[in-house]
Amino acid sequence: MPSKKGRPSQKLPPEDHDHSKPPRRVRTSCPPRASGRLRKTYRQNWPAYNAAQTYEKAQFQSLLSKLTEGLEHPKQRVNGRPRIPFKVAMFCAAYKVYSTFSARRFMTDLREAHKSGLITVLPHFNTVLNLLEDATITPVLKELVVISSLPLRGIETCFAIDSSGFTAPLYIDDDADNASADRRQHGWVKAHVMCGVKTHIITAVDIRGPYSADTNSFPCLLKKTSESFCVREVSADKAYFSRANFVLAEKIKARPYIPFKSNATGLGPPQMEKMYHHFQLRRDDFMRHYHKRSNVETVFSTLKRKYGAFLRSKSEHAMVNEVLLRAVCHNLCVLIQEAQELGIKPELE
Repeated sequence: MPSKKGRPSQKLPPEDHDHSKPPRRVRTSCPPRASGRLRKTYRQNWPAYNAAQTYEKAQFQSLLSKLTEGLEHPKQRVNGRPRIPFKVAMFCAAYKVYSTFSARRFMTDLREAHKSGLITVLPHFNTVLNLLEDATITPVLKELVVISSLPLRGIETCFAIDSSGFTAPLYIDDDADNASADRRQHGWVKAHVMCGVKTHIITAVDIRGPYSADTNSFPCLLKKTSESFCVREVSADKAYFSRANFVLAEKIKARPYIPFKSNATGLGPPQMEKMYHHFQLRRDDFMRHYHKRSNVETVFSTLKRKYGAFLRSKSEHAMVNEVLLRAVCHNLCVLIQEAQELGIKPELE
């Protein structure tokens, strides 16, 4: 009997029609690269992943409550009715960012948190929005990012640095006198992040102007991370290349895997000369360490896929605080995942 394509169909042998036997599993591998080598892949620990994802929201609320428990209420300098406790306001702001809901639709989650005893006061949704507009909480949020990463300080020794832009739905005009559709663009903030390459925990965040140089954020990120972690390696792209950054890395005994530009001569501090020879003579080994930087790209991808590609805030201070709250939420989710995979119990100090 001819097949649909006009070719005679081949009759399969009887043993292939035996449905009593389970189907055979065919092990496949990723297609080889142009060099002929197979691409290295990593298997997912599905039981740990499933356990972390199915109980993430409940465990996130518990960790967030412990993280904000020690926050002190700032003194009220003006007259009026008393403000809600600062730890309650911070809990609500972080939980709102985690939920990815608008402030009004988020009130259902706040009522459930209030009934369960996680917060002592049920605030108005405008109270949460007003807190995001407050520029004085930015240093507090940066410190919460550091505190939420401390449970993994005994695991991470290699780190990666990179930057990415977070766009807001607000349009701004480059030229107010001659505004046109071509000159309008979305407002955005630029976040520099340092993360561990094993667990993707964020150890430090630096947010500057949208068009600021990347190399200026390297010192503050490295110094902040070295205060709590033992930094052995740090990977970054050419945008973070400078002699001062190599000197700083040498001071804290870390090896900076930053590629050299084509016109680099290697002349400079001892650490810079040493890494230059490593880059020229052992290029494959250098690039193997440098490509750990891909993990920070994964962190940015997670932040944007999980919490939305656009920021919900519109003002400059609110956008900065929202990005920092995303980093805090990301760290708590990483702790939940690593508690299942590594069998650790995260203790927030």
